[in-house]
Amino acid sequence: MTREDLISTGCRFYKGEKDNPFKGDEGMLWFYERCWVEDTLTALKRKDLGGMSDHLGDYLSAGLREFCDMDDVPITLKAYLFNRYAKTCYSLRSAAEPFKAFYMRYYGRK
Repeated sequence: MTREDLISTGCRFYKGEKDNPFKGDEGMLWFYERCWVEDTLTALKRKDLGGMSDHLGDYLSAGLREFCDMDDVPITLKAYLFNRYAKTCYSLRSAAEPFKAFYMRYYGRK
């Protein structure tokens, strides 16, 4: 899988640019998508997806297994975004519903 494959698979904001063209939430999402692409490429190169499984485990533990499971955003990207979002919440479970609203605001459309 290449950088371009990952970007085209689900990134809404990051398109491979060197500099972030966005501000606010869109700028933050651009940054997280870029990090997800870089982290995924590194993990694939090392054949070690351990770090991704931690994010995925939290995402699934929060009851988000079927959340938007038919959209074109990879579950690993959703889990990465959830991990970042949940950092500001009391618990993973308490982060789930507000994350859904946040996600739908930016990823529910194309």
